[in-house]
Amino acid sequence: MAILGANAPLPVIEEDSAIVVTGSRIARPELENPMPVSVINMEQSRQLGLVTAWAALIREPSISPGVGRGNAGSQNFDGGTASINLRNMGVNRTLTLLDGKRRVSGSARSSAVDLNMIPVGMIDRIEVITGGAAAIYGADAVTGAVNIITKRDIEGIELSGTSGISQKGDGATQSLSLVAGSKLAGGRGSVSIGGTYVKSNGVHVNDRDYAHRHLVYQSNPANTGLADGIPDTIIYTNWAATRLNVNPTFVHDNINYVYLNDAVKVQNINRVSTPGEYTAGTGEYFVEGTLPLNSGEQLVSPLEQFSVIGNFDYQLTDAIRYSARVDYGHTLYNGTKTYIREDSRNTWLNGAGGATAFLDNPFLPDPIRQFMTDNDLTSLRLARIYPEMGIRRDVQKRNAYTISNEIGGRLTGDLEWNGFFQYGRTSNNVSNPGTLRANRWISARDVVADPVTGDPVCRDPEARAAGCVPYNVFGNAAPTDAQRDWLFATRREKWVNTQTIFGGSIVGRAFRLPYGDVSVAIGAERREETLNTREDPLAVPGELAHSGGVTQHAEIDAALEVSEFYGELVVPVLQGLPFARRLEVEGAYRYSDYNTFGNTDAWKAGLIWSPVDGVTFRGVRSRSVRVPNFGELYEPVNTGVSNLDDPCEAQNIYVSATREANCRALGITTPGLASQLTSQLTTGGNPDLMPETSNSLTLGVILQPRFIPGLDITADYWDIDIESVITQFTGNQIAAYCVDLPTIDNIFCDAMTRDQSDPVRAIATMRTQQINASNMTARGLDFGVNYRRDIGEGLFSIGFKGTYLLDKETEAVPGIEASILKQVTGYLDPRFRGNVFASYAINGFNIAWNTQIRGASLHVTNATSDEAFDTNRVPSWINNDVSLGYAVNENYRFTFGVNNVFNVKPPQVPDTYTGSGGIFDTIGRYFFVGANAKF
Repeated sequence: MAILGANAPLPVIEEDSAIVVTGSRIARPELENPMPVSVINMEQSRQLGLVTAWAALIREPSISPGVGRGNAGSQNFDGGTASINLRNMGVNRTLTLLDGKRRVSGSARSSAVDLNMIPVGMIDRIEVITGGAAAIYGADAVTGAVNIITKRDIEGIELSGTSGISQKGDGATQSLSLVAGSKLAGGRGSVSIGGTYVKSNGVHVNDRDYAHRHLVYQSNPANTGLADGIPDTIIYTNWAATRLNVNPTFVHDNINYVYLNDAVKVQNINRVSTPGEYTAGTGEYFVEGTLPLNSGEQLVSPLEQFSVIGNFDYQLTDAIRYSARVDYGHTLYNGTKTYIREDSRNTWLNGAGGATAFLDNPFLPDPIRQFMTDNDLTSLRLARIYPEMGIRRDVQKRNAYTISNEIGGRLTGDLEWNGFFQYGRTSNNVSNPGTLRANRWISARDVVADPVTGDPVCRDPEARAAGCVPYNVFGNAAPTDAQRDWLFATRREKWVNTQTIFGGSIVGRAFRLPYGDVSVAIGAERREETLNTREDPLAVPGELAHSGGVTQHAEIDAALEVSEFYGELVVPVLQGLPFARRLEVEGAYRYSDYNTFGNTDAWKAGLIWSPVDGVTFRGVRSRSVRVPNFGELYEPVNTGVSNLDDPCEAQNIYVSATREANCRALGITTPGLASQLTSQLTTGGNPDLMPETSNSLTLGVILQPRFIPGLDITADYWDIDIESVITQFTGNQIAAYCVDLPTIDNIFCDAMTRDQSDPVRAIATMRTQQINASNMTARGLDFGVNYRRDIGEGLFSIGFKGTYLLDKETEAVPGIEASILKQVTGYLDPRFRGNVFASYAINGFNIAWNTQIRGASLHVTNATSDEAFDTNRVPSWINNDVSLGYAVNENYRFTFGVNNVFNVKPPQVPDTYTGSGGIFDTIGRYFFVGANAKF
């Protein structure tokens, strides 16, 4: 099999052998396949200390992280899951299979499969195909499919473990796998079971100096306008907001104050944004109690996971075989968000905003009372962070199981029949301990003196009667038990996904032509999926789900049913002739009938031609389909608030002349400075969505020169064009498209309103929901090189795989060039990504070295002005791993290794300095040891 991150080498296969390669249901006499297949050998992944399938997959150049430990904290629904994103074209467009079969979703809003539920100890290899594969596997395989191949014929017991820790003594991970199997009834049957337990500790931004200094792009005070030779936007380090303080802060006459050390003092901050409560700039953290905005957030989330697979295979008769599988997985994600905080914006507490200081509050410190008296103030709006209340937590406990039964045998001649039934269920019990109860907090922070005793009491008589316990918002003492009992509760919700699939097929060689057998596969499947979500009764009215805390999750009860019929044909045209050592064509077609969308069609056509030994050309043209998932269809319309990045503010307006002119046309004569005001944002699903379609093309060549034994070279061009892309534009995208199109007479400006009473015309409202609107295209080149040869008494192998992105863009409004968002060269889509893996094995010793390469990129790809940024460049990133292994004998092996050998940080520019959601390593130099024993 291939080395990590390289295309599969193509060994010589005996004529009577056959395997089923991902991308086809027909067993082939050799591994050559019209659709490029990349193989990850899990044994080699474990050499590098990678103890999960997700960790191995995201090193593939064609794969980006979907959801994982690097971005769990930013997830509304899927914290603690692991999914991948082929070509970075969307998690929903990547189909994940287990031994060629679909899996139940692990998400509350998408079809993404949770890779954490698959035990790495039972994985033999992972095959990745990119390009449309819906004709073979059905909807969702728009950009490709990932097929996890498990071990089957296991004899004996194998125990393996890995333990690692960062050089800072954190981020520890322990993994233990046990696999066992045996033959039954004289070889007629077999049974196997294998499980993996992994416990991984988290790392927070506070644990890494580079992540705890908040880098941002903001307006350059020296900028005077377009073409002035001065950067419009510059990078600020230690960006701080006056309101993000562990002490009470307030503003009066556009001057920011903080109550610190029993005194009221002017805050020390180098202001950049608009004066007022929401002003921000640069300053020293912690000196006056100011914290970074991301303080307390996770760089890498903690996770505890256990999964197990059990297989049973039995030859009932000489012509009939039966197999059964049961798998189970459990994960515990105990993550954190940020500290509880508030200010006067209606973002907080369902519009109530932050606390207010009144003169009759007995907790009011004398210096603040004197300040209010001196300035004739009867009330004062406060803003602060409450670290003494504890960090907000997100706990998700998932359980998943799948039961499958399969029976098959020989039908006639070389044809075989197969029938199967599979049922899967995923449940997630979510809790948020320590969630503020909105109405109780509003009552507890508004305090007066009891007219009889003089003791502090809650102002609201109804709240007092209900047991309200007053809280001192001016202090830093931890809440008492009585205050916690009154203020906090655990918000709970539950999500359940189910999937039922049954079907049958006939596969084999149908008849013979002059140059070989024609192979066919025909079959039918029925699939039913459901999603049921239940919210906490106290979250529905906003008591336990309020802005500034955990947002409300709308309840969904949805079901999908689809009946499908498919066929596949492989025809040998020529073989063993001059310039036609092998010429083979193939085709596949799938018809799907949905209870919600009617019918869809998917197809593929492929060709493989080997004119001479060592040279093979291949190509596939396919059309794939993706139907909307439950979240895209049925997410109810919700209205909330958001702080948008207004393109007409000073730091953004000069990106292009068109933008500046359109902002002026909206009445914005004086651009604002990095406003922190909020806008009302209405979002939701769309039950009228239709499936999106993808046209894919791959053309490639395989070179295996006979004069260089052990060398394989592959090169493939790929092109993916998705029509009627299902998308929901973000608020920032809508705001930008409004002023970046030729005129403001467009659907994006129609979707928003601006406050006409505000001098800077701040965005007041905006509407966005799922639509079939845009087209997405991507094309590039994939390269693979593998070389193996004996050196001395040992074996040396080296492999390279790389992806070069030629183009990638999304067209928001078909036919309007100004609506095209160019993604190629962006930090999420650099031109080049690659992996090199080299190893040398001799006399039981093995040394391996792996290098990940991510090319330089841009922060903003559509910037039309060279002076938009002081630096728009994201530097290249190279990460190296090394391991040394020793096999005592064929039963015992030990490994030691170092990941991120040179302790390379993420690129230190905004948007990437904290890892970009798992793209860049944030743990740093990491040491691991492993052991493997067979009995």
